Amino acid sequence: MNKIIRIRSLFYSALLCLLFLSTAQAADRQNLFDWYYSAVFGTGSYRIGDRDVFVITIPYEKQIREATDDKYELKFRASLTAGFYDYEIGDIGDLEIPTDVATLTFFPGVFYVIPLSDKWTLKPFANIGYGKEFEGGEEAWIYSAGTRGVYRTTFDDWRLAFGSSFYYAGNTREAETALGFLAFDASVDINHKTSWKIDNEPVYFGGYIAMYLFSDLEFIQADQSTIEISQQYEIGLALSSVDSINVIGLELDRIGLGYLRSDGFYAWRLVFSFPY
Repeated sequence: MNKIIRIRSLFYSALLCLLFLSTAQAADRQNLFDWYYSAVFGTGSYRIGDRDVFVITIPYEKQIREATDDKYELKFRASLTAGFYDYEIGDIGDLEIPTDVATLTFFPGVFYVIPLSDKWTLKPFANIGYGKEFEGGEEAWIYSAGTRGVYRTTFDDWRLAFGSSFYYAGNTREAETALGFLAFDASVDINHKTSWKIDNEPVYFGGYIAMYLFSDLEFIQADQSTIEISQQYEIGLALSSVDSINVIGLELDRIGLGYLRSDGFYAWRLVFSFPY
């Protein structure tokens, strides 16, 4: 029992450290980047050109329909994302919660779960949501549609997953720049079982690498100039369990930290799931 408590404390400590790292880059008061990007890429500190922003994303998922012999499983997924411009590192030690919300997006959608085999699963999806930037008053509808695929397998004390997605996303913001983009991504995730346990389940430690390719993805800078992102690469480490991890009342697939990089862009990103 004491060992389980120590492992749970390790998860909480790791989460606190990751929160500290992910806020270290957020400072300047600027406009937030692309609506879709901020809604789906998760909690972390993002820097594009000379702009910084700290983003917190709260995900939610619920089953709408169970799988039957003639119907696929249908699920609802949504994310509520807030962007902050003035959240200081010292606020973490004071346990202060940021309240100066600069941007807010809500991005609900549905997806099917189509099993192609015991290891392969296909997930077509569609989303439509809304975003608002409070300082400048800008607002937009955001949307996306595409499909995700994931392959999962285990061997000995290892777990391996490969995920990929292809989709189109856009928004209705008033601008002269491109409002929609095509995207393709692929990720490999590998984890090894450790001797640690949480709630009598083994804890896995591992890492992942990911590649993201975009067509016509542009970010608006404070001076209204644009930065076009065509590709990104990410590497990260994470702790996970067989079942979800309960942290402060949230059910998480994993707790990890990823570093995302491309020309004119970088981010420290908190990772709470394998997104496929």
